[in-house]
Amino acid sequence: MAGRGIYTGTALQLVDDKSRVSIPAKFRDAIIANSDPETLKGGATVRINVHHKYNCLVGYDQARFEEESERATKAANERLDENGDPDDSQLRRLSGGGETIGFDSTGRCVLVGWHRRKANIAKHAFFY
Repeated sequence: MAGRGIYTGTALQLVDDKSRVSIPAKFRDAIIANSDPETLKGGATVRINVHHKYNCLVGYDQARFEEESERATKAANERLDENGDPDDSQLRRLSGGGETIGFDSTGRCVLVGWHRRKANIAKHAFFY
């Protein structure tokens, strides 16, 4: 998509005792740029998923999550399991392995506890 905002760079952010972390400004800007203005009226959100290969988390803006969902649905319909049913393992991982979380104007959001454990996040979150 032309003109799509992307996050570039790295940041190390402190995670407090209540699992709050601030999403880096450049990442927030990309999320907001790629979000439907109507959706933003309810507050900015990011989709946090467990990475399918690595012990880390992945953050998606609304448009990218929809693209990933469409791709996983297409893959499910192209691959059949042993019973001849669509292999929806990617779609389950994408939808079941994630949470949509809101963040405020400073980017502060609360990480889900099991996400923190899966990605081994303790005092700091590294954004890449």
